[in-house]
Amino acid sequence: MVSQNLWTFLLEYSVIQGVILSIWAFVKQRKTLLALFFLQVSYVIFIFLLEHFRWYHSLPHLIWTHVPGLFVFSPLLYLHIRRTFAQRSPRFTFWDSLHFVPALLMFVYISPFYFFQSASYKIAAFEHFYADKNIDYVQIGYLSQIALYVVLGRVLVWKKLTKLNNEDSHSINIHLNIYRGLYQSLTMYVVLGLTLAITLAVTQNNWLSYYYFVYLALAFGIFAATIYLFYHHQSPLQEPHQIQVETISSLTKPTVTMPSGLVKYANSALNLADRKAILHQIETHLTTTQAYKNPQLKLAQLSEQIQVPAHHISQCLNQELGKNFFEFINTYRVEAVKQQLLLGAHQHLTLFAIASNCGFNSQSSFYRIFKKITGETPRSFLEKSTTNH
Repeated sequence: MVSQNLWTFLLEYSVIQGVILSIWAFVKQRKTLLALFFLQVSYVIFIFLLEHFRWYHSLPHLIWTHVPGLFVFSPLLYLHIRRTFAQRSPRFTFWDSLHFVPALLMFVYISPFYFFQSASYKIAAFEHFYADKNIDYVQIGYLSQIALYVVLGRVLVWKKLTKLNNEDSHSINIHLNIYRGLYQSLTMYVVLGLTLAITLAVTQNNWLSYYYFVYLALAFGIFAATIYLFYHHQSPLQEPHQIQVETISSLTKPTVTMPSGLVKYANSALNLADRKAILHQIETHLTTTQAYKNPQLKLAQLSEQIQVPAHHISQCLNQELGKNFFEFINTYRVEAVKQQLLLGAHQHLTLFAIASNCGFNSQSSFYRIFKKITGETPRSFLEKSTTNH
């Protein structure tokens, strides 16, 4: 009884913590997909508690309302990770919406039960289903779908890990560790769920009494994300090194806090003087040619332009500035936008037209990157600069 009370407490607390993470992701990070993921996981756990403790007698219209959402949270996490690792912030496309077709079909299938049945019918149908110990094919279906997305998500994370030695700074490990933890939680959820679904269907035991272990796997995923965030004092969506631009009127070098011990460069032949010289060469080239205004500029192109190996450029940016290539280039683009706004370009051009001239090719990524670097939106910056003048 004590252990069951402990599991109950953990599940109840995970519901609250999941809602908190959802609010944090939406309000603080503007990450809608991740916010919906945490919210949906919390709701799934809540409905399990409602079923297990027979709260559905008081809330009958919540019975099985989580079923379409069971087909939603794994695509949400996958799409969020894919967008996070994209070099540009992609728009939500028609092809992205196809990930949610199973959830839509399930909603259509179960809608008559939601909207046209009485409370007493819903209670009777629910109790009859579990009393007969039916095989839950819906559960087997959504667990199989989650298994598929776990594989897809792990492939994304693995690909990003393979790039760490080439372009990205070590700070991206904050993202990867949290996502790996969430996928480990989902893997446990799938394995336990499928095992119990098959075993209990064969043995004809009552399902709900065993499902603590299945839903605890989801709860531990929420706890792991929370603990990791608290331990590192930062979010999984932000790089830990924030750029601080010193002046408005000229391009300046970003001030950053260096990560401790970039051990992957321990065997590099570049010394401090070499790195400073290469960094000066990069900054001079960008300032004189304004190559950052090319929205398609890549590390390999810059390497060819200044005749410096790409891995040396990455090393200099990582070690001296704590940034990867795209973060560094975006610093120049944002500063160029600010200069144009101060010169009055907004009087005859839209904000995004100005951003496009400075190297941005996506309105959503422009707003996100501008706020990340400056701490305010482009319009807020414009209003302040107009007021000051």
